[in-house]
Amino acid sequence: IIFDSDLKISYVSKRIEDVLDIKTSELIGKPYDELTDIGIPQKILEMPLAAIENGTRWSANFELPTRNGTQIWCRGQGTVLLSKDLSSIGYLIFITDITPIIKAEQEAKDATKAKSEFLANMSHEIRTPMNAIIGMSDLALSTDLSPRQEHYLGRISYAAKSPLGIINNVLDYSKI
Repeated sequence: IIFDSDLKISYVSKRIEDVLDIKTSELIGKPYDELTDIGIPQKILEMPLAAIENGTRWSANFELPTRNGTQIWCRGQGTVLLSKDLSSIGYLIFITDITPIIKAEQEAKDATKAKSEFLANMSHEIRTPMNAIIGMSDLALSTDLSPRQEHYLGRISYAAKSPLGIINNVLDYSKI
């Protein structure tokens, strides 16, 4: 979107129609302060306004409603347009639909959370019976046993401690 020096829209790319679901003919000639009339929230319009007034660049991510009722995530960037004598002749704003990027980031966060929950649940389900086996075999080992019984219980205890160590290592690794 290009604004002239009076901050009226002088050019809108065809892609804006697709991103914002607004006809370019509705935008051409519209003053910046009237963009709320087409559904752009005031808080979004305030972001580049200071940059326009100060002649600086602007960049921000924001959620924007479209006319069909959906919300899209956009990255807005803007800069002052200067003439050869460096006087301001307008302002250029790029709006990029970053909804797929935001959705992918959210899916990655959700997958990480699901993985963490899965590991926590599995570790509990495995460690609880393993601790019972270790505890019971240690208790049995403290009683009077034949050498053969002591040998068997010692093997049970050792065999139960080995996977428990592996489970603890996997959980530690997953926390990293």
